[in-house]
Amino acid sequence: MNSIKERIDEIHNGSVKAIMDGITSSSPIEFLNAMIFGTRLGIDNAKFIESVKNAENNETVMMGVRISEFAKASLDILGIKEYRGDEKRIKDMIESKFEF
Repeated sequence: MNSIKERIDEIHNGSVKAIMDGITSSSPIEFLNAMIFGTRLGIDNAKFIESVKNAENNETVMMGVRISEFAKASLDILGIKEYRGDEKRIKDMIESKFEF
């Protein structure tokens, strides 16, 4: 079994399999990495999108930001659901297309 670091490294290296495994992970850090890198790659299959939609209500905080904020930005970037709010951080994430 791969460690969490190895799985995240696979996600960062663009492994679609690792991203798809990570998007259903119970580990917040693995899930967040999968969502960010999956969005960067433009993954839009039903399993990925459903997991991101479910995260719109996830109040877990990673790096000082709620996962729900990343999810709202992800859905906008992927063209699934336009963000119409006024939270600057989400708008900045959308503008960056997660290329930070």
